[in-house]
Amino acid sequence: MEKLIVALDALNYKPSVVKFACYIARLTNSSLTGLFLEDHLALAGSAKPVRWMEMGQEHPGDESLSESHAILRNIEVFQNTCIREGVRSGFTRGESYPAVDLVSASLFADLVLLDATLTFSEFDGVPSGFVRDVMSRIKCPVIVTPESFDAVDEIVFTYDGHDSSVFAMKQFTYLFPEFSDKKVSLIHVNKDGEWQGDDRQMCQKWLSEHFSAIGIQVLRGHTEDRLFDFLFKRKNVFLVMGSYRRNSLSRFFRHSHADLILNTIPVPVFITHS
Repeated sequence: MEKLIVALDALNYKPSVVKFACYIARLTNSSLTGLFLEDHLALAGSAKPVRWMEMGQEHPGDESLSESHAILRNIEVFQNTCIREGVRSGFTRGESYPAVDLVSASLFADLVLLDATLTFSEFDGVPSGFVRDVMSRIKCPVIVTPESFDAVDEIVFTYDGHDSSVFAMKQFTYLFPEFSDKKVSLIHVNKDGEWQGDDRQMCQKWLSEHFSAIGIQVLRGHTEDRLFDFLFKRKNVFLVMGSYRRNSLSRFFRHSHADLILNTIPVPVFITHS
């Protein structure tokens, strides 16, 4: 992996998001680009529109530069954090609308990291409407970053019987060979609590070729409820789920279960599209 993008609100910098992004960049020896997203439409309609500084020079006495000062300060904090964490980094500022800028940038990225609460409108839950929107259109795998983070001790793969689950397993494994020594749990939830099909053996065999410690747990009930119960009892896990556009993951992000997991359990969530 070479190019990581961390999506940031240019005016509302979150150190926890950058801290986790630096961990991933350092782990994979990748370059980290801070994408500072700006709501130009809102700024254009404000009473004090921002007049962007040219060549770092401000216009004396112009109070409308306060937002620009804040953005430049946040960029400096990002750069200093990356230097302190030993991460190669760069930054870019959004030129259009936040969602358009992020989706466009993702086309040539290996991975995008973003905060579940990232939004440029009124707060509307976790994940935000902005995150749900870009998740359905983004062009590369995504990690929804946790609010707090200590370490990764266990990888939790979810399998719902669809190809997208397997695709997510493969993408995560190819992007993160550094996790091959971690404990792996493969979770399958259904109404009977049983899983005896050929796909069980095939999933286990494929995972055993990439990881050394694998456990399979079959849970009875609804995916969203049982997944929350399973994760609540664990610490330092990395959750891997399939395509956002379809199946249980899309339902998960539309309902309160996402709010429960993302707010209650500090777990990074890896999501990709097939």
